[in-house]
Amino acid sequence: MGDNLGNHTATKDLQLAGKQILNASGVVIGATVAANNSVALQISGADKAILISNVATNADILAPLNGMIIYNTTDNKFYLYQNGAWVTFALALTPSTNGIESVSNPNGYTLTQVGQETVLKLAPADATNPGVITTGDQSLAGNKTLQGNFSLLSGGNLTVEAGTTNLNGNLTVGVAGAVVPTTLNGSLSVSDKTTLNGNTGTALSPVNGIVFSNTVPALNTEAENFLVVDAASGEVRRSSFVGNALFKQRILAPTFTLGANEATKLVLTVPGITQNDGVVVNYDAADLIATPGLEYISILNATATNNLEVSITIADMRQENADGTPLIPATTLLSGKNFIVTRYKQTP
Repeated sequence: MGDNLGNHTATKDLQLAGKQILNASGVVIGATVAANNSVALQISGADKAILISNVATNADILAPLNGMIIYNTTDNKFYLYQNGAWVTFALALTPSTNGIESVSNPNGYTLTQVGQETVLKLAPADATNPGVITTGDQSLAGNKTLQGNFSLLSGGNLTVEAGTTNLNGNLTVGVAGAVVPTTLNGSLSVSDKTTLNGNTGTALSPVNGIVFSNTVPALNTEAENFLVVDAASGEVRRSSFVGNALFKQRILAPTFTLGANEATKLVLTVPGITQNDGVVVNYDAADLIATPGLEYISILNATATNNLEVSITIADMRQENADGTPLIPATTLLSGKNFIVTRYKQTP
């Protein structure tokens, strides 16, 4: 504080008696000199603090001016009178013009406001709570719809638990020229047209199709073996499901009555057979070898008379045993035995 009369050192307390100090170029408290001539008020103290005016409500300030600062003891917040209104210090901050930056990490995303220290962290999603997708193991709840392509990289597994999976679109497994093992535990229902491409290996070469590591069970029948005829060479080769294909089924012999030197007609129920399909019927080789006399029960003809039905005529060609022993009835010989029905699918 100066009076243009030089510097003074006070030896007594300054008593203003309710008066004011006006037109002072600067006031310094706790120090002998101001930091520079631009200081209006300087408060210094190595072990002291400034106590801002405390109010119970902001309305206690009857004539506020822009730039005033108070501390509200009711909500314990600092307030700044700015642009004609009391606002907390947090609301008085100028928003960052650079927005928010995001940085990915194994636990999700960390969002940081540029120029501020406040950090917003998003937790990983789980089966109960929403969140972000991370690089770790996660269980996600609710229905999810993915638009675009879904790729499962090499070395990864796709597991579908109990339930139904609907796929509308294309599913590509593996790459051309490579044998890709695909394991299906459960049933696979395919409607409309489905194309399976891949390398068949030397066993099926040169026909492209599917590698069968085990037999493929037909519906309630023996394994179906599919063949195709090369139109150019006439060569018969194993291939995938096609319109003109041979397949065989094991059908249990029905109950019938047949005497010696007689013939009768049997009707076999054969899944997949349509009327006038080409069919060949013979005995199961294992049954024929294990049942002496069965070779004399002849199968005279076989016709696909109706859808799902094949009619065959069998005849007991035996007269009598050379040693005079009674003949074993044909019904006994065929009881529990199987016919092998081979079908050549009629072209639609």
